Amino acid sequence: MPSDFAYGDRDWLDVFDALDSDPIATPMAAPIWLTGLADWLRAAGLVVIEYGGWQTRARGSGGYAANPLCVMWHHTASPASWDGQRDADYIAKGDTDAPLANLYIERSGAVWVLAAGATNTNGKGKSLTFSRGTVPQDSMNTHAVGIEMGNDGV
Repeated sequence: MPSDFAYGDRDWLDVFDALDSDPIATPMAAPIWLTGLADWLRAAGLVVIEYGGWQTRARGSGGYAANPLCVMWHHTASPASWDGQRDADYIAKGDTDAPLANLYIERSGAVWVLAAGATNTNGKGKSLTFSRGTVPQDSMNTHAVGIEMGNDGV
């Protein structure tokens, strides 16, 4: 693989490690697209459903300007009757702010890959520091991988 790839070991929990020596992901040129998501999740033994067009789906700003620094988890607040395709459709393209997340985990545990670029998962917020760096004020959407989980919140 080309030497300009930044991600590496096949441990999906470590997909943001720019120091790995076994590259499998997107080249380190802006914008960054997480096109390895489906492969990383399958390598971890998960059931993966690829939503059509996910490799090029992102919010208006496109891909990430830098390696994502964190993962943000939310619940869908949707009823069980929305589980699967209906939730995935809404998150990927059904809302005016879509895509709302990179991944959706349905109630069965299957993981839908919805977007490889930055998403509108988090809205605006304060600056936060994580082990891999600091997210600037009002920039969490372009610094976090977003995951929505099918759950009504009760």
